[in-house]
Amino acid sequence: MRRIILFVFVVLILVACASKGKSTFAYNGHLDAEVIRLTSQVNGTIDSVRVDEGDRIKQGQLLIKIDDKRIRLKLRQQQAQLEEIQTNLEALNAKMRQVESRLQFNKQTLQKTEVMLKQGAATP
Repeated sequence: MRRIILFVFVVLILVACASKGKSTFAYNGHLDAEVIRLTSQVNGTIDSVRVDEGDRIKQGQLLIKIDDKRIRLKLRQQQAQLEEIQTNLEALNAKMRQVESRLQFNKQTLQKTEVMLKQGAATP
């Protein structure tokens, strides 16, 4: 029995010496993908995420939907302000046309009065 153990031991030593310099390595594990930072053009709360970790994505694909309630409210407020400004502008333009018409009438009246003064038909 001692001879068998000694023989196995010698064989193991010879195998170890014969493979010296020739190494074979095996690795187990996984490769992590590149991490990419995403930014949004607007601020807001994320409403829904349309992809899962590990999914393949394409350029232009919708990844995250941002809650747009605040943005839509702000848009409606700005549209209302724009309408008010346009209404005010129209009113000012109408008033300006009235003033220009009155100015033109007053110029004509002044010219007629000056002509009548020169002709002696009117007194100052």
